[in-house]
Amino acid sequence: MERGWLGIEAQDITPQLAESFELNDTHGMLIAGVLRDGPADLATIKPGDIIERINGKDVDNARSAMAFIAQLGPDAELVIEGKRDNQPFTLKAMTGRRPDVEPK
Repeated sequence: MERGWLGIEAQDITPQLAESFELNDTHGMLIAGVLRDGPADLATIKPGDIIERINGKDVDNARSAMAFIAQLGPDAELVIEGKRDNQPFTLKAMTGRRPDVEPK
């Protein structure tokens, strides 16, 4: 089965990150990077966003969220809920296919 892909670099929210982002807990994942013109970029996800829920499912950590996205496969619609600059947001994204990397 082909895996779904969003084109993000994500990391777990440590207690230190939670404090700096003024979060109440370490729930969710922090978007560290977004691949230009990838599915996340097209959905206006930005570095620094905190993703708290995907399709109504709580995000516990980056690894479980990435596994969930991968399981959905390409062309799945995602409803993403989170915070940007401490303000809640909801947006929709479509999973894509991971681009082939050219061998060097």
